[in-house]
Order: sequence, then structure tokens, then C-alpha cells
Amino acid sequence: MLQPGRFGPAEIEQLKQSTPSHIFATQFQQRPTAISAGTIRREDFLPFDLPAPPGEIVCSWDLASSANPTSSYSVCLVFAYNEHGSYLIDVFRGREGYSQLKDIAFAMDSRYRPRLHLIENASLGSALASDLKMHGVNAIPIPTGSTSKSDRLQAQMHQIKGQRVFLHKAAPWLENFLDELVAFPHGPRDEQVDALTQYLKWYGEVMSAPPAPPIYLERNSARRKPKRTHRGFSHKE
Repeated sequence: MLQPGRFGPAEIEQLKQSTPSHIFATQFQQRPTAISAGTIRREDFLPFDLPAPPGEIVCSWDLASSANPTSSYSVCLVFAYNEHGSYLIDVFRGREGYSQLKDIAFAMDSRYRPRLHLIENASLGSALASDLKMHGVNAIPIPTGSTSKSDRLQAQMHQIKGQRVFLHKAAPWLENFLDELVAFPHGPRDEQVDALTQYLKWYGEVMSAPPAPPIYLERNSARRKPKRTHRGFSHKE
């Protein structure tokens, strides 16, 4: 609100109730947002409290090409996941140089011990994936392919609309994350959208993969079979 002295809490609430959400965000908060009929809605996500349900951890990275004040943000989304869905437990979002980004990546790896890091194979992503792998960290460079950002998101919308993505309800990054997703593709930022769709594509592939076949150990043909007695199996001779 640019002029908080002109509007009290009651007036603000009345404006919110009488004004479409995208117009309220644009006119009164100077934060242009997509109309409510956009791709994603806030109610598509369900809240959860920490700690997240048991599951493995995956970090999904989308890195900017520079740390300039006008450049894109570098983003890392930290998900815990299991067969019920994906739980966003932490978000890094900032404009940092490569050296700082590398330090942040190692710090997050040490803190969360993720199963792997998914890193968009563009800009600084390939360098980060290489540096992590050199130190024994499981990092996978992910090609962006030729599809658009909107098409990549649309391919994963069944997970979002099916409420399979849960958000930490008390997180300091929550409102910024939701604002970007609800505004997409008309908002000014899309880095968190990219990191989300990159992760959801991987999660969908992992969850749909058939289980590994059981391994049967071949019996040693030279092993002598025990003799049966009326009391059960006898000792080996």
C-alpha cells in the first residue's frame, strides 16, 4: 500500500472484497498479478507444518547468468517427497555471483542431505553441476529442451490441480512464491516457476517408473541338502 495513512484495515479489507484480486494487486499494491482465471490459483496448494512427512529430499535449481540488479534471480526449491506428494520446505532466491552460489549449494547439501540436485543445464547451471559432482554430490544437469515455459508448466498441471504440492504455511518465502506462480505467465518473474516445473517433471517420472524387479540369488548347487527327521531339519554333517 503506497499511502497507508489514507486507508485503515477496515477500508483495505472492504477494497479487497469489492475489487478483483488482480486489479487490487495492481492498483493498490503496485504488484501486477494475473487474473484469477489464470493457470495457477493459490488454493491449488495445501499447507503443511514442519517437519514434513517422511521422505527423501531433492533440490531443484534455476540459475541466473549474472548478479546484476536487473538480472533474473537464481532459485533453489527444496522438496521433501513421498508417494503422497511433494512438500516445499525451503526456498533460496537471490542475485549472487557464481562463487557465492556454489557456497550456498554446498551449504544446502550439507543441511538437507538431498538425494540429488536437479540443475537446469543453462547459464551457470552446467558449471554448478560439475563442481558438485567433483565433490561427490549427486547432481543432474537437466536440459530445458525446445518447449516453452508455459508448455512445461502445463505438462505438470495435473500434479498442482490435484493438490499434490504442499507448501510450508509459516515460511517467510511463501507469499513471494505464491505471487510469482499466480501471476505466471503475465508476471515479471518466472524463475521459481521454472524450478518447480523442473522438479515436478522429475517427480512424475520417478513415481511412474515401474519398481525394480526382485533379485533372486542362485543357489549353490554344491551345497548339501539337510536331511529331514521327525524333529525337523537336522544339522549339517
